[in-house]
Amino acid sequence: MQVKLGKFFIAGLQYSEAQMLKFYGGEYLSIQKEPDNPNDPYALAIYHNEIKLGYIPKPLNQSLYDRVDELEIVVEEYFEQAPPWERILVVVFIEE
Repeated sequence: MQVKLGKFFIAGLQYSEAQMLKFYGGEYLSIQKEPDNPNDPYALAIYHNEIKLGYIPKPLNQSLYDRVDELEIVVEEYFEQAPPWERILVVVFIEE
C-alpha cells in the first residue's frame, strides 16, 4: 500500500537548466542522496532522467533521507506560467 507523505514544489528549480522543460501530471521522477553537498548533508536531489531539477525542500529532507530507496516521487501538476520555484508540484509516496 502506498502512503502519501506530502506534496511540495521542487526547491531550486530556478538554478537548473531544467526550468525550461515541460512536465505532465503522473510523470515519475527519481531521488538521489547528495551526502557531499556543502550546504546540506541531508540533501535529496530530484532528477528527471539524468537532469537534476532541484531538491526536496530542506525542512523535509532529513526525515526522508534514510528511506530514500523506498520513496516514489510523482509530478502532480505543472504550472507553466508560474515562477520556477512554483512550477512543478510533486507528491512523495512510500510503500508500506
